[in-house]
Amino acid sequence: MAAEDTVEILTEKLKIYQKLMESFAPSIPVPLNILTPQGSSTPSTQGSSTPASIPFPTAVAKIIYKPTKRYIKVEEILALTDLKKNEYNNLLSEVRFVMASLHTDFNIPYKSQNINLISKIIKKFTKRNPNAPFGEGNWVVKELIKKHLQHRRDYVKRKNNIQHKKGKEKEKEREREREKEKEKERENEKEKEKEKENRNEIERENENIKCK
Repeated sequence: MAAEDTVEILTEKLKIYQKLMESFAPSIPVPLNILTPQGSSTPSTQGSSTPASIPFPTAVAKIIYKPTKRYIKVEEILALTDLKKNEYNNLLSEVRFVMASLHTDFNIPYKSQNINLISKIIKKFTKRNPNAPFGEGNWVVKELIKKHLQHRRDYVKRKNNIQHKKGKEKEKEREREREKEKEKERENEKEKEKEKENRNEIERENENIKCK
């Protein structure tokens, strides 16, 4: 074998050994958090206080448009907001809590309520329940407020009707008692008239006897 061939073969082997050595060399460690450098000014959320909220799903991405009708039934609200009945009841209770905490007068109808108070109720409610569906222009929350005020009016109306009914029953009872008293008086009058007739009859008989 020629010396030139031997040198060429050794050169090729040396290149192969160098590649092998490079493959076994330790790699430079890459930092795990490349996008967030050390000492970043991004505020940490760990330990931050979040308002207590009802466990609803994540915020609804779609816009929930308000129906054009004036009165919206509960069933329609459930269908439009994808809420379950128990979730709706939880929202209703939460709205009542917020309204009571802001000293809302439940006897005043919605259209007569102070608009600033309504805004405060909506603001506090949305802060406490960030994942609840609010609808375009917060119409869902406004409807819940209306429901509570309507419930109060219905309660007062039922209470007044019951009291009115009881008052009518008492008045009828008093009327019956008065009729009984009148009937008793009429009976007494009849008895007196009968006694008078009997006395007159006896007196006539006595007069007849004297005449004989």
